[in-house]
Amino acid sequence: FYYMSKLFLSRDKELFKKRLVTLIVPLIGWAIVYYVVYSLIEIICKVDLIHSPFDLIWQMFTGSSQYLNPTMWFQLDILVITIIFFTTFYFLDDKKAIIFLIILSLLCYYLVYTEINYNFWHPLRFELRYSFGRIVEVFPSAVMGFCLRYFNILEKLKKHRYIVMIACVFLFMFGYTIPWAEIKHLNNGGLVKLYLGIWIYIFAYVSPFEKLRNKWKRVILIASRYTMVTYCGHLLVNTILLNFLPKLSIPSIQRGVMVYMLCYALGYFIDLIDNKYTKMMV
Repeated sequence: FYYMSKLFLSRDKELFKKRLVTLIVPLIGWAIVYYVVYSLIEIICKVDLIHSPFDLIWQMFTGSSQYLNPTMWFQLDILVITIIFFTTFYFLDDKKAIIFLIILSLLCYYLVYTEINYNFWHPLRFELRYSFGRIVEVFPSAVMGFCLRYFNILEKLKKHRYIVMIACVFLFMFGYTIPWAEIKHLNNGGLVKLYLGIWIYIFAYVSPFEKLRNKWKRVILIASRYTMVTYCGHLLVNTILLNFLPKLSIPSIQRGVMVYMLCYALGYFIDLIDNKYTKMMV
């Protein structure tokens, strides 16, 4: 949401519609890919992966079918929070919108720390619990990201980058000495997530990457070209490996590298398809 601030401040409905499409297409597209590929694996390998045809419906509308690709809950949460942000800025001026979003963040923390959010969503089925229940948990981080950009905080910190980097390391380590309140949540709740995450993000942002030689910049750009595919497709690739190469025994780190390389190749071939919607999936 740091990089999406221009969209919200523009209040441009056409840009908003385009953004929604770029969020919805991967959500639906990858759900279909998982369902089709898993169906083929079931036929070829004689295994049970899919529970019912409704798994596809749950995956498309919640991003979190436990039998397909539950990690896509994050995509749905981004979609919902994007709608909340844009609607807020569309009807309110900047100052009122920011105050409103901060109040919503405080309300989210109240719901998390009183365990109201957990107690409401946890009894519900998997697909609803983790996709919609986590919206309250991750919303404050989205507001923090927007505020960092709106008030130009990170660019100001860059002027003292090395002091800031050292401070980030110490503040991050200090976070592990704080007696954070133990609460029931859906894996993303509590101030500890925001506290630790903010120092990692600031450290990365102010780091002098611009001083790298151009060839190393190109290496980073190339290596990160298909991160969307790695996020959306890593479970698919790993499932294929487990079923077609069940005797492949390698350490987890090497397996992770292999999955990344295969996801990268998958992204490359998808990117070759001359279609604007398939390109949104990579």
